[in-house]
Amino acid sequence: MGPALCKAAAVEDALHNISVYEEIAIARENRKSFEALHLDEHDVAKLFAVFTSIDTTGTSELTLNEFLKFANLPLENSFVERVFAIMDDDENGTIDFREFVVSVWNYCSLSQASLSMFAFDLYDRDGSGEIDTCEVEEMLQDIYGAEWKAHQPARRVMNSVERLRLEEGEEEVCITPATFSSFTKHHTELLRPAFRMQRILQEKICGVDFWKKCSSERQEIGNGKYITVNHILQAQKKAMNHLIHQDMVVKGGSDGKQEVMVPAAAAILETGTHEQRRQQDHLQQGNGKEELTKEQLIAKVRGKKKNE
Repeated sequence: MGPALCKAAAVEDALHNISVYEEIAIARENRKSFEALHLDEHDVAKLFAVFTSIDTTGTSELTLNEFLKFANLPLENSFVERVFAIMDDDENGTIDFREFVVSVWNYCSLSQASLSMFAFDLYDRDGSGEIDTCEVEEMLQDIYGAEWKAHQPARRVMNSVERLRLEEGEEEVCITPATFSSFTKHHTELLRPAFRMQRILQEKICGVDFWKKCSSERQEIGNGKYITVNHILQAQKKAMNHLIHQDMVVKGGSDGKQEVMVPAAAAILETGTHEQRRQQDHLQQGNGKEELTKEQLIAKVRGKKKNE
């Protein structure tokens, strides 16, 4: 057991006899979000212990470098960098405890089928429901590194894309989620490095069995369909706002804990890729806030790394 994991075990022991929601403000403030992910107080305490062990500087925030060093992953890992960037809610190049929980839950609880759709969403920049040849190449470079063309699995994927382009007689081919899913089923090695990274993080953070349980519960929330963590949390927030609007009271359970408000029906409606959800939500108006693109977020994270 490495120093970080030893520290995590010590922190977890210290939290064993206290309530993490009573003692840790950021955990208490985000209790509803954690419960929406089916994480109980013991789960949150375990995750907080790991977070504290990674936070070697004591800032209560993690940089990408700290995260990668903890996981023994290459410091120039573009795929993890991209995952890290989209979970940096406040766009400051670091993640706090809430962002840590959401990001590791999002990646580590993915099944083989849902990792395919997760990867598709990462590279569908505009939420159009399609990725082009350049974006496929970008994905391969992020997963396999700068020398991706030297890897036979990556070459096979690009050969398949080229055959598809010739069949369609188009200058540029656009790949839909269904086509991409078929690619990953016939080229299982395509996402193997991403699964390997997932396994490393699962082993380092709470253990594989912990994430198997989370994966099963994630599929239960989505009724067996792919569902993003953000849409689970948005559905939970909508449900809570509806209860407040209706002046309803959430009654405490027999153990004194509040009943977990997981809006399963609402969450199921939020399943699918970006484009599928956009079609469902096309009548809803945005809040007017200009959001950074994935590429801008990644650039911000890279800038933070250079300053360390």
